[in-house]
Amino acid sequence: MWRYSRTFVEALHALTAVVATAAAFSGAAWAYPPGRRTIWIIGAVTMIAIAAMVAPQLLRAWRADRGSHHG
Repeated sequence: MWRYSRTFVEALHALTAVVATAAAFSGAAWAYPPGRRTIWIIGAVTMIAIAAMVAPQLLRAWRADRGSHHG
């Protein structure tokens, strides 16, 4: 198995979540031009929150990948 497979899966999951969120907020900003600035501000905060929520799982996967190949 690839050395950092768990980490790769978690990173791919995080990237997918951020991209999907960006797409949703992009659609919302396009659909409601008067609120574009506010929508993007809220979108940015949401993407930061997603990254913060995914970070512990990503670190846990990275540690597990490193630990499974040492010793």
